[in-house]
Amino acid sequence: MRDPDRIQKVLERVGDMWRRHPDWRLGQLLCNVATWAEDDVWDIEEDVLTAEIDRHIEQFDRRSAAQDYV
Repeated sequence: MRDPDRIQKVLERVGDMWRRHPDWRLGQLLCNVATWAEDDVWDIEEDVLTAEIDRHIEQFDRRSAAQDYV
């Protein structure tokens, strides 16, 4: 059986991502992340999903910080 505690961790990371893209629909967010991970939304494992979200958030925040200094 999969660890049920993983669900809350994944949802928190999805929420962090969604706050950066509030105009995206949930399905759009999940499909984008799965595509960036070169996986299908149906098959993507939670650890891959969260790692890709973390990677995107890091890039997004870096770009946002750089724009603040322009």
